[in-house]
Amino acid sequence: RMTSAHQFSVADDGGPGPVRLNLSGRVTVESAAQFRGAALALVAGGRPVRVCCGAVEHFDAAGLQVLVALGRELLGRGLRCDVEDVPP
Repeated sequence: RMTSAHQFSVADDGGPGPVRLNLSGRVTVESAAQFRGAALALVAGGRPVRVCCGAVEHFDAAGLQVLVALGRELLGRGLRCDVEDVPP
C-alpha cells in the first residue's frame, strides 16, 4: 500500500492548459484531508484541472466527495474539471 504522502501529485507545466492532479493508490477517508488540501490549492490557482485516476486502486465515499466538490467549485468559477482513467 502506498503511503498517503505519495497518493497525490500535481503536474503544472506553467502553460495555459489544465493543471494535472494525479491520484494513485487508495483514495479513502484516511487520505481525504490531504486530497482536499491539494484540491483547494488547485482551485485557488484559477486554472482548469485534469484529474488522472489511472493509478487509483479504490475510491471510498470520502474520496469521491472531495472529487465532486473540486469539480463543483471549479465549475462555479467557470473552469473545467476533467476526470480521466477512472477505474471500474
